[in-house]
Amino acid sequence: MCKSVNEGVRQSLCREYTIGLVIDSSRFKHPYHPRIEIRYRDLIVGEEVSREKASELMSERTNIFLWETFVIYSNRTPRGPGIREEMRLYYLPRPFEALNNIIGVSDCVLGVPSIQGDRRLKEFLGLGLGGPEIGTCLVGYNLSRGRRSLSADHIPTS
Repeated sequence: MCKSVNEGVRQSLCREYTIGLVIDSSRFKHPYHPRIEIRYRDLIVGEEVSREKASELMSERTNIFLWETFVIYSNRTPRGPGIREEMRLYYLPRPFEALNNIIGVSDCVLGVPSIQGDRRLKEFLGLGLGGPEIGTCLVGYNLSRGRRSLSADHIPTS
């Protein structure tokens, strides 16, 4: 449909520190579905919305739902030659609350890799492909001055 941009992974990699996580989703909740938007230049022409917002938007005839909570705004979608080349599918970053309450840690962001990125990350970490319940994500964060190490005992487990 259109080229993709993984903004979540990009932002995770642009922080001072980036952690690659491998998650067994049969044991732990894993945010393996990134939030997505379709944009034409700066105009959002499709996006994932909450269930409440989806209920509101369903009443408008110009909205097309690809699935329960993903809407395409057909009245915003430009038409004509060359338009498709300028549209982009954005995989958006997610907040990462597990590090939010640690003093000195800021700008935490979680990026969910594409299927190919997931495969490469697993290979890089020496894990093989694993089963479908094994997922990966990247967490990027910054540390304030004077605070340059973050050990595992600082990360909440719940």
